[in-house]
Amino acid sequence: MSSYQSPIAAEVADFLDSTGIPQRRLAETSGVNPVYIRRLKNGTQKDVRSAYADSLRDAMRRLRDDSEDAEGED
Repeated sequence: MSSYQSPIAAEVADFLDSTGIPQRRLAETSGVNPVYIRRLKNGTQKDVRSAYADSLRDAMRRLRDDSEDAEGED
């Protein structure tokens, strides 16, 4: 079995681990099935459609921005 992890899979795993945002929320924001996201994170999803990667990156950016905005509202 290959240990290859696509760049978007690594980005998703790092994002979820560093932000604590649930996979479910990333799925809702990106429009990508939560099962697909779970497979990306655990390395079982090898082929990644570019549209999914774009949606996930956009959603991660928006969620990160929202999180930073919320922290600044103290």
